[in-house]
Amino acid sequence: MIFGDGIRLVSNNLRRRKGRTFLTALGVAIGTASIIAMISLAVGLNNVATASVDSWNDLTTLDVYTAWDQNTGQMKDPLTAATVTELQQIPGVSGVLAMVNYYGGGGLTMGRMTGWASSVGVDLDTVDAYPFTMAEGRFLKGKGEAVVTWRVPENMFEKKRPSRNNQNNYNQYTEPVRTDMLNKTITITAQRWNSDTEEQETKDYKFKVVGVLTEGFSQYESSVYLPEEAVREMRKWSGDDNQGGRERADTTNYDNIKVKVSSRDDVENVVAGIREAGYETWSPTEMLEEINQLFLIIEIILAGIGAISLLVASIGIMNTMFMSILERTREIGIMKVLGANLADIRRLFLMESGFIGMIGGVAGLLVAWGTVAIVNVVAINIIPDLAGMNITKVAIIPLWLALSALSFAVFIGVVSGLLPAQRASRISPLQAIRQD
Repeated sequence: MIFGDGIRLVSNNLRRRKGRTFLTALGVAIGTASIIAMISLAVGLNNVATASVDSWNDLTTLDVYTAWDQNTGQMKDPLTAATVTELQQIPGVSGVLAMVNYYGGGGLTMGRMTGWASSVGVDLDTVDAYPFTMAEGRFLKGKGEAVVTWRVPENMFEKKRPSRNNQNNYNQYTEPVRTDMLNKTITITAQRWNSDTEEQETKDYKFKVVGVLTEGFSQYESSVYLPEEAVREMRKWSGDDNQGGRERADTTNYDNIKVKVSSRDDVENVVAGIREAGYETWSPTEMLEEINQLFLIIEIILAGIGAISLLVASIGIMNTMFMSILERTREIGIMKVLGANLADIRRLFLMESGFIGMIGGVAGLLVAWGTVAIVNVVAINIIPDLAGMNITKVAIIPLWLALSALSFAVFIGVVSGLLPAQRASRISPLQAIRQD
C-alpha cells in the first residue's frame, strides 16, 4: 500500500466518524493548549524578570572589589594602578574605570540651590575608554571640571528667605525641582572636626559642570564625578582615615573599580578572569542564571501538569482506535485477502491515530495563541510598569515551543495507536470475512 492510498483511507475513516473524531481530538487540543499556555507564561515571565534586571543595571558592567582571605580575615591585594593595568589585559574588557570616593562631604551648592551627592574621583588617563552615556555635555577632561549623574539636578532645593511664619526654621527649603546645572559652577563643601577648637571646619571646592549623565543602568545613583586628584585632596584635608566605617590603607589605593565588558557573551569569561587575578566581582548575569534556573524548574513543572491532560487524551485515542477495530473487522479481513500485509495494517492504524493527534495539536496551538493574546492584552493594561521596561508580552510562544507541542501531540497519537494497530494486524482474514 502506497502512502497516498493510506492518506485517502485515513481521511475517509475519520470523516465517517466525525463526532467521535472531534471529541477525541478535542481532548488532545485541551492538553496541547494547556502545555503551550503554561510554558509560554513561564517563558514570558522569565523575559520580564530579565528585562527588569537589565533595566536597573547594565549587564556588561562589573564592579571589582578587593578580595578577603577567609582563613585570616585579612584583605588581599588592594586595588591599585597595577590592578587597572592587569584588568585591562583580560580578553573581552573594553574599559576600566578606577574610582576613589569621598565620604565626608557636607553637601553641594549652586547659588541659592543646595543638595547632596557623593563625590567620586576618577583617573582622567583611563576615563576615555569607559563608555559613559551623556545626556548633556561631555565627560571629564581636565582639572576643575565635574560631571553629575541624572539624579543630582532632580534633588536640588532652594532655600527659602526667612519669614515671620518660619521662625522655627521649619520647611526652610522648597520642593525639589530639576535644575539646569550644565556649564554652571558648583561648590562641594568638605568637613572636618578640629579637636583643638572643638568646632566643625569646612572648606569649599569649586567645579564647573561640563556634563550630565543619562538616566539608567549603573548611573542611577546621585553622584558627582571629579578628577581623582581633587577627591584625594578633599580626603587628605578632611583626615579621611576612617570615613564611612572603612579604614583607608594607602592614599594611592582605589576604593573600587568598574569594568566594562565588550558584550554579554564575554561577561562570564571576564568574571572568571577577574577572580583568577585575585579580586572579587559580582555580575547581574549571575542573578539572571539563578532566575533562568528557577524558571526552568517552573517550566518543567508546568509542562508536566499539561502533559498529564495530554496523556489522559491519549487514553481517548486508544479507546477510539479499539472501537474502530471492532467496527472495521470485516474491512480489515478484506484488505488482507486483497494483499495487504501486517505492516500495511499497522501503518494504516498508526497513521489514523497520528492524524487525530495532529488535528488536536493544531487546534490546541490555535487555542493557546488566542489565550496568550488575551493574557498579554489584560496584563499590559493592568500592569503599567511593563511599558516602562518596553515589555509588550508577559506570555510568549516561541517557535520551538509551538513545534515541540505539535510534535508531542502527534507522538502521543502514534503511541496511543500502537496497541490497537498491533491487535488489528493479528485479526484472521477468514474470521474477519465471516463476521456479520
